[in-house]
Amino acid sequence: MLATVRRSTALLRPARAAAAARTYSAAAAVKPDIKLLGQLRKDVEGVPITLAKQALVASNNDLAAAIQWLNDHAAATGAKKAAKVEGRVAKDGLVGVIDAPSGAAMVEVNAETDFVARNPLFLSVVHRLALTAHVLEAANATTTGSVVALNVPEFAQAPLLPARDVTAETAAAPQQSVREAIVETIGKVGENVTLRRGALVATSDNQVAGAYVHGEKALRDQGLGKMGAVAVLQANGDAKLTGDHAKLARQIAQIVVGYNPPTPRELDAAPFVFATPFFQADGVEEVTVAKVLGAAKVGVRDYARFEVGEGIEKAEEDFAAEVQKQLGQQ
Repeated sequence: MLATVRRSTALLRPARAAAAARTYSAAAAVKPDIKLLGQLRKDVEGVPITLAKQALVASNNDLAAAIQWLNDHAAATGAKKAAKVEGRVAKDGLVGVIDAPSGAAMVEVNAETDFVARNPLFLSVVHRLALTAHVLEAANATTTGSVVALNVPEFAQAPLLPARDVTAETAAAPQQSVREAIVETIGKVGENVTLRRGALVATSDNQVAGAYVHGEKALRDQGLGKMGAVAVLQANGDAKLTGDHAKLARQIAQIVVGYNPPTPRELDAAPFVFATPFFQADGVEEVTVAKVLGAAKVGVRDYARFEVGEGIEKAEEDFAAEVQKQLGQQ
């Protein structure tokens, strides 16, 4: 009986081998085109070569379909990872700023570790979020000169601009919303990533906004850092604003980052340590912000300052205390 079983099994082997050969042959019929593989990795930032090959095979070497396959894969992977990391505290990250003649924007985007905060993909997302916030605010602003808080839940549904140095008119139609881009980023970096807050300001003809971030120079050159500020100057009377006033607005934002003045009065009293064409120091009197602003015929209309992670630990402590209080009442 045992010998019969062995012979029967042996008789099945050729059939199984033939089926396996047919399956392998069908799967191997499509091979990823080398030129398309290079183009796909160029078009889709950070895609691994093995995943790019899978996309080309699945799409029969159709580049547009392969890109869509990768987008769908990233969305599915990101959603799964986002569900796993939801609730994990993210208190590292970066502040991103944008300023231009039409106004300024600042966002704080958090990650769990500094390692992810230095990831090129994370840097790109922070910049694009600040850029999108700035362009949308410039297009939809109902007030000018005042720094307003970004409505994060509403902003999460907005289309994310795809590249730097674009405007609402010249931007190509984005493929993702802000929320989708954040979820995809979570899938790729493996940590919780959150858009915590933002500050926006649109300016009128007699106003100018400036922004500054503090941190490593390589990041600062991209408008990214661990602390940031935006400041708005407004002309006194009929004073005309120039490029020097735009530079002054950035200098005021830098002072806001460094001194963190709680009120405009403290900002006025802060020392002004930069070279400026508006005020020539005599080497004796102390040069303050108020003196330079007076000489420039402008005043500070508004300002805001962000520091990565500020207040998060306190919020965690308050939440824990509230939970303990409720448990004690049960």
